[in-house]
Amino acid sequence: MAISFDSPEAKTRPRKNTRKKFIPTKSVFKEDESPILIDKDEINREIPKGDLNGINFIFTLSRVPIEGSEHIYLNGLLQENGEENDYIIRNSDIIFLTPPERDYKLRCTYYYNL
Repeated sequence: MAISFDSPEAKTRPRKNTRKKFIPTKSVFKEDESPILIDKDEINREIPKGDLNGINFIFTLSRVPIEGSEHIYLNGLLQENGEENDYIIRNSDIIFLTPPERDYKLRCTYYYNL
């Protein structure tokens, strides 16, 4: 039995939200709703240059990330940016406060300016 959207049953029945959220990637909207182009691109799961040997604590990315856009993963765990946390970034260098152990897996996802 089909239920009309105007029926009392339809008004009390919870509806699933099937609409997808719009998340802009290459453009954003100003208050007047006109699109503007953002000159940026994304790098996913980059392996930074540097030896994972338990001694080295500086690793280099291929591009300079936009500040705050980076996600650094060490053995699949997201690391926290900051001098009291896990690492800091200077230009394209990731500087760990404690050197990663030998054979750890290091990956980085970030946005950079074109």
